[in-house]
Amino acid sequence: MRQKDKNDYKDDKLLTSHLRDGNEKAFEYLFDTYFEMLVDYAIRLIHNEDVAMDMVQTVFVKLYDGRANLSTQSSLRYYLYKAVYHQCLNELRHQRISADYLEAGDGEFYQREVLQTPDEEMLLQSKEVSRFIQEAVRTLPDRCREVYLLKFAEGLHNKEVAERLGISAKTVEAQTTKALSHLRNELAWLAV
Repeated sequence: MRQKDKNDYKDDKLLTSHLRDGNEKAFEYLFDTYFEMLVDYAIRLIHNEDVAMDMVQTVFVKLYDGRANLSTQSSLRYYLYKAVYHQCLNELRHQRISADYLEAGDGEFYQREVLQTPDEEMLLQSKEVSRFIQEAVRTLPDRCREVYLLKFAEGLHNKEVAERLGISAKTVEAQTTKALSHLRNELAWLAV
């Protein structure tokens, strides 16, 4: 049987099957294909290259260790990005808790962090999602960002945005479509 060529792994199902079977070439392909992209993504979340690399390496180690039970409902790319997101989120929580522990006494720390209610956790997650959305909005081209903010932050209608910016309503629609498409792509990893 011939060794699998990298081009044979364009199919996620085949790649997943070979990963489950312990095929080293399949794992190498996955690592070579996604490692740098995932590190770049983790850097945007963690803001520290060394920690970001550690987070991505941890994801690959966990994937390798659990490869026999690997099951994805979506693409492997999505699976990896989501795993890196959660790994980074856990690291950020750990950093925050460690910093709080150093600043606060044990009793105060326990009350504030260990006994955190589900409502507080949901609020924390909501704030994190809002921050990711704001970061994605900042990556929009200037005109798209202007249109998006006027429509969605200020609640203006297309005609009002067009008048304020001195452009046609059709241009507002086109820029809105472009902005939403960009944001969907940037934030696809947030979908559950």
